[in-house]
Amino acid sequence: MSGSKKVVRRVKASTADDSKKTIASRRAKAIAKVQIAEKAAREESEASKKANTKKLKADQKRATARKKVASEKRETRAIAKPFIKLWKYLRGSWHELGKVEWPSRSATWRMTLSVIIFCLVVGAFVLLCDWASQWIIQEVIL
Repeated sequence: MSGSKKVVRRVKASTADDSKKTIASRRAKAIAKVQIAEKAAREESEASKKANTKKLKADQKRATARKKVASEKRETRAIAKPFIKLWKYLRGSWHELGKVEWPSRSATWRMTLSVIIFCLVVGAFVLLCDWASQWIIQEVIL
């Protein structure tokens, strides 16, 4: 400690008037900041109100335009409705035909022959029943 020097700072003693002035200036600065912030907030809210009104007007214009287009479409649809439905039906049918799993040529021939044979058997059965009923009516009853 022998080689160290003490540094002494002198501070001016403040008077009561000085402290009142600094407090008043701080308050004034704080009030000014608050006023500036309030003014900015007001301006921002006014700008947002203007933007909202512009958006509302634009939305109303779009809505009226949509209504006009919708009414025109309804009139057009009333005339073209049967054709639109027919087109949708045909398009759906074509789409479903694409989903069908078609049989091979040999499977088609087998099924065709089985149907023809079944028809011949049933035809022969009906023919026998007809001859039997005719014989019963003519020989037994009459």
